[in-house]
Amino acid sequence: MSHGPRTGSLKHSLLRAEGGAVGGLIGAVVVALLFFFEGALHLHQPLAVPSALTSAWFGGVDGSSGAASGLGADVITLFRFLVYTLVHLLTFAAVGASAALVLAGSRFWESVGAGAIYGGAVCTLLLYLVGRLADTPVALDVLGLRRVLLANMLAGAFIGIALYVAEHGDDGNVTG
Repeated sequence: MSHGPRTGSLKHSLLRAEGGAVGGLIGAVVVALLFFFEGALHLHQPLAVPSALTSAWFGGVDGSSGAASGLGADVITLFRFLVYTLVHLLTFAAVGASAALVLAGSRFWESVGAGAIYGGAVCTLLLYLVGRLADTPVALDVLGLRRVLLANMLAGAFIGIALYVAEHGDDGNVTG
């Protein structure tokens, strides 16, 4: 039984990176659910946010670029949603794994706070840069900076929790 943070080994680093990636995946799901419910409650269209983002990425969410209609358009739409979802999940997992390299909170709330700041800053900056480099509207244009930043900070808090658990999980007192 360990009596403190495990440090120094490659195995330790990989466990932290794995914990961060898991936290990133959880955060990605939380962000997706937040915007799903926001779309459902405020816009009366649960998929309004992913539709807008997918449309920005692919130039039209419904697949009706003139070449496809009916079932073909539906298949294209489903494919676009699946690709966007996969990129969303992988991005948050990568941010979580990278957080393992730079965050080392020794207390539970330090890890949560540092994760929230890191996740909020890194995810929002990545989203902005990718959108600008690809010359497409980004979620900041669709949702606004405040909503995106808060959602990304919440995802980052889950990353911080996962990193803390990866670091201290075998101590018997996860939140101590």
